[in-house]
Amino acid sequence: MSDDTPTQRFPAGDGGDTPTQRLDTGEVQEDLQEEKQKSKGLLIGLVAAGGLLLLAIAVIAFFMLNRGQGDPIVAGTDSPLPSDSGSPTPGASETPSETPTPAPEPTEDDDPPPPPAQTLKIDSFKVSPSTWTCNTSAPVPVPDPQLSFSWSTSNASHVYFAVGSTNDAENNGMGWDNLPTDGTSSDFPGGMDFTFYCPTESQSYTITAKDDSGHKVSKTVTVINNGDTQ
Repeated sequence: MSDDTPTQRFPAGDGGDTPTQRLDTGEVQEDLQEEKQKSKGLLIGLVAAGGLLLLAIAVIAFFMLNRGQGDPIVAGTDSPLPSDSGSPTPGASETPSETPTPAPEPTEDDDPPPPPAQTLKIDSFKVSPSTWTCNTSAPVPVPDPQLSFSWSTSNASHVYFAVGSTNDAENNGMGWDNLPTDGTSSDFPGGMDFTFYCPTESQSYTITAKDDSGHKVSKTVTVINNGDTQ
């Protein structure tokens, strides 16, 4: 063996001499290699732990910075406090109200408005019977019927009666100027009556209503013969 072989000391014996024992070179190298690997693994673990610690510190700092810039959080809730915009909302009392414009007062020179127009009309005009059946060939002919009339008007001052169809019973009628505005054939002057004469095919009668302004309206009724005719 060469002189480079390591030696190991042993405790001295009774004689005071310190014996030495040579170790095998391969065993020593294996021990050194194992120590190096343990040291390297420990160093890697420490570096990894330090990196994780730095990463955690960076995340916490980032979270705290972002939270400090946002809205304040009420304790015990996740909702931010309402921020004060600095501009107060105007209340109802701050809204300017419009002053109503007074209506113009009438003057003595202004003419009063005309009264609402009152419509002149004939509400109803009826004759009875309105139909008749003539039978002139019967052994005993049916007597000709006596007719009865009734009428009613609105806003009229005069009513006129005429035999026949006309649009102006005042100028083309019986000439009566004292008929009531609502009346019947019993109001005819002198108790005059009217009869439908068979075998006439039909006969018409008209009344005309007139108001104080001179307006006129007329209405006509007709008695129809359903039997034999001329």
